[in-house]
Amino acid sequence: MAVPDPSHPSLFKFADAGAIPDPIYAEDYAERHSGRDTAIVIDNGCSQCRMGWAGDEHPQLVFRNAIARTRGKRGESDYTCIGNDITNVEAVRSSLKSQFDRNIVSNFVYQEQILDYGFCHLGLGNETAIRHPVVMTEPVCNPSYCRGFMSELLFEAYSVPAVAYGVDALFSAYHSYAKKGNPLCDALIVSSGHQATHILPVLDGKFDARHCKRINVGGLHTIGYLQRLLQLKHPELQNHITPSRAKELMTTHLYVALDYTTELHEWASGKREGDVRVVQLPYSQVSGSSALADSLTREARDRQRRQRAREQLLRLNRKKREEKIADYELQLERLLGLQAQEEMLDPEEYQLVLEEAGFEDAESLLQVVRTVQTSLEAEQQKLVALQRGPTHELPAVETISEDWLQSLKERKKELLGQKRQRQHRRQELGKRRSAASHDRMRIISQLAEDSSGKKSKQKEDTFGMNDEDWNVYRTISKNEGGSDSEKEDSEISEINKVLEKHDPGFMKASSLPETRHTDVASYYRLFLGVERFRVPEIVFQPTMVGIDQCGIGETMEYILQTYPKELQQRLADNVFVTGGNTQFPGFVERLEVDLRAVRPYQSTFSVTAAEERLLGGWQGAGTWASAEENSPHFVTRAKYSEQGADYFKEHTASNLRITPLSS
Repeated sequence: MAVPDPSHPSLFKFADAGAIPDPIYAEDYAERHSGRDTAIVIDNGCSQCRMGWAGDEHPQLVFRNAIARTRGKRGESDYTCIGNDITNVEAVRSSLKSQFDRNIVSNFVYQEQILDYGFCHLGLGNETAIRHPVVMTEPVCNPSYCRGFMSELLFEAYSVPAVAYGVDALFSAYHSYAKKGNPLCDALIVSSGHQATHILPVLDGKFDARHCKRINVGGLHTIGYLQRLLQLKHPELQNHITPSRAKELMTTHLYVALDYTTELHEWASGKREGDVRVVQLPYSQVSGSSALADSLTREARDRQRRQRAREQLLRLNRKKREEKIADYELQLERLLGLQAQEEMLDPEEYQLVLEEAGFEDAESLLQVVRTVQTSLEAEQQKLVALQRGPTHELPAVETISEDWLQSLKERKKELLGQKRQRQHRRQELGKRRSAASHDRMRIISQLAEDSSGKKSKQKEDTFGMNDEDWNVYRTISKNEGGSDSEKEDSEISEINKVLEKHDPGFMKASSLPETRHTDVASYYRLFLGVERFRVPEIVFQPTMVGIDQCGIGETMEYILQTYPKELQQRLADNVFVTGGNTQFPGFVERLEVDLRAVRPYQSTFSVTAAEERLLGGWQGAGTWASAEENSPHFVTRAKYSEQGADYFKEHTASNLRITPLSS
């Protein structure tokens, strides 16, 4: 949760609190629940899973309903992290897996791993079977196929004695009405969760599934929309604006506007500038002196690395020259020996020796000897130059004058100017309407014309056969870089080395990066303005995020119009709000505004919210499981074996049972 900074009350900081691994409540289970038939309550939500015991006020476990496969260290096997064992979710977000497809459980392998984690941390890890009834929430209109697999998993894998299913929103309403001492009779429930928003009518204590509606907008879409808006607003901080931080901002700084258009006008006029929230991202402060020292150290390391590389190249070059000289000396020694045989042999015999060696006559041998001697002398001179080292055309240190240093500075300025002109021309070439671009296109178009100015009708492309053809590329790429630019860079580098050595003011004025003071903290700040009420508005206007559906207000109006006026009034008088995505300040008030706009003049209505909108589903399931009158609504293991996996019993907070058609 983002909290204010004590030193700057108007500045908020990210908590960046990671998940804390859950303890194993083995002792608590042994003392309170071992040997008893206390029901285990599981609120199997898309974002979080809540597990605990019926009769408790709060769940014992609340953890992320996800699995991450993490690669182990070298020599170790990969391992799986579940729930709150994933302490840093952003580090493994790419490998996160969930058992849900939207809000429907579809992967029961992952679901079994989630249940293993929950049962183990409840203290049941050493048990051979789960000997407690299970009450589990399920989505609205959950397919019988998915419910059957869940029943099969619970009965076959865990040997639970009984199971009951219910809708979290209906459980929440049941709990709220039970606390007031009233049974759940009539209600229009507005439930917005992680994946979707549902509006559920309840009449005479029974859920009317025929008229319920679903809006495909939930907390996940709210988080994603806020993240995208902030990344567009602060493109330089995209990697810092993670889904986890967007969720933290959503739960702390957002609110629902009573009138979205009026609120926008007020913010646009500047009247609400004081309501802008400034949130500080974490950053590392580096002092100017340490940054300067780091720069110098880095520059020295680079200089040493370049010097070592240069010395290595010189050694390799020297070795290569020495090998060439040795080859030339052996070749020259053989040729001179062949030449010396002319005095010892007859002309005919000497001619045969020359022909065997591959020479036509003594003159051709002499030419080869001269060529080898020339090459040998050249290699020897190059070797001597390498041994002496590079020679710089610089005056002696004692003769260095200010005029000479100034001439180097002017030359450097001239070279930098040429580089800027070249860069400017490259930018101009990228613009379609610039003179440089038009000139370039004119030259390219002329390539298709012959010397007479007419279009060439030759089928064979002969461009490039003559060396003169390639001169056109010199014209096209004029002042665009190339070897000239590389030579300039090399010359600038040499001038910088000389100035660095002989000009005392060069290091301070030119070489070192600018050390002007900059406020690093202000760079890492997020500003929340219209995003504070624009993001929650997507529940009331899904078209803002490209979802072609009606908002909550229009959907409520549509549902009410499907009933007679008497039933409309009964539902409007009992509008109930629950779900984690309804916790924004102003949400209930906005629903009242929307209802007032669609209800008849001077008609009455009432909107109430659950005390615990996030935990209401789990608390209601626990309250329902603790009531003795609800015991017959559990599906026992015997009924499961007799009726099959699709069988379940309806109750006040459950879905409707769909009886399959007989063939």
